[in-house]
Amino acid sequence: MDRATRRSVAFLSYLIVMGLQPGLARSEPSHSNMPAHAQMTSSGDSWRCQYGYQRQGSTCTLISVPANAQMNGEGQGWSCQWGYSRIGEICSPVRVPPNGTIDASGKDWSCRFGYARRDDDCDPVDIPPNAQVNSAGNGWICQYGYISDGEKCREVAGNSEH
Repeated sequence: MDRATRRSVAFLSYLIVMGLQPGLARSEPSHSNMPAHAQMTSSGDSWRCQYGYQRQGSTCTLISVPANAQMNGEGQGWSCQWGYSRIGEICSPVRVPPNGTIDASGKDWSCRFGYARRDDDCDPVDIPPNAQVNSAGNGWICQYGYISDGEKCREVAGNSEH
């Protein structure tokens, strides 16, 4: 190999090594101004708090997880377990009235079929004559041949079989 080729190979090797070791090619951010319980981000130009800690200004503080809660997936906060809802900094049990059930989210409740939510209770749906419970189960619809008229169902004109 001649001298020019060796120089080219040496230079390319240098560039490859510098690319694999970024700390040699450019200056790294200072770790001295990074707070306790922090780690550098993958980009290397900032920091984030470790799992179980949250950022407050320029520090990382321990997250206090209350009873009936668990750390969220990223470890940067917490959420209440199923059957509990967050009220401020605690997890309170979801109060389910008679004829109610906890909803799919686990943080609220809904009424069983045939009952309607009114304030904090489940009241039975009042079904007038010639009506039936609607498909959601929380109200009513008029049967075929009848239309809703306020709180009752009236027969559609010309529908009488008499």
